[in-house]
Amino acid sequence: MFSRGKFLTATLSAAALTGTLVVPASNLLASPAPANQAPVIEAPALPAASTPAPAPVALAAAPARPAILQTPTAAAPVAPEVDEAEDEDEAVSVSARELECLTKVILYEAGAESRAGQVAVAQVVMNRVESPRFPNTICGVVYQRGQFSAIRSFNPPRNARWNRAMALARDVLDGHEPMVGEALYFHATRVRPAFVRSRTRVATIGNHVFYR
Repeated sequence: MFSRGKFLTATLSAAALTGTLVVPASNLLASPAPANQAPVIEAPALPAASTPAPAPVALAAAPARPAILQTPTAAAPVAPEVDEAEDEDEAVSVSARELECLTKVILYEAGAESRAGQVAVAQVVMNRVESPRFPNTICGVVYQRGQFSAIRSFNPPRNARWNRAMALARDVLDGHEPMVGEALYFHATRVRPAFVRSRTRVATIGNHVFYR
């Protein structure tokens, strides 16, 4: 048998001649471990510690902003309406036909009277409109049967005299120049009808006597 030293020498010589070195694995010399070397014990791999997720950081709530109260805009004070004629009757709005009826009765009953006499007749008509005992329209009062006789056939010309009577009628409707208070009746001074015995005389203006 060859010793290991001789085998190694022969192998190296063969390698030099052939250029190839073949060393069997079984013939390799293992370096003996030192006798006093402690055996290496591999520790089992520890599982990687999972890094805990960071705790959610609570965001500080923004301080509540104080509510802004809007002061309501104060409404501008409404100035009270000034009544330019506190002691006079309120103005009455009528149609053109009603105004024409009042103009006609002024000319028919008091065309020859003074302005005061014409206003007084017109006021009696308006007092009747307000009274529950008579029709509630001007034309209804003027054309009431048995009151202003023959006025239906009265048709004066539309001239300056008519225009003055119409302007006076508007003044009466506006409450100007009260003359006879609450008078509902009148008659010419030349006659004395029977109804006057139960009525109170209010005034005598021109050729007419007025009663309530």
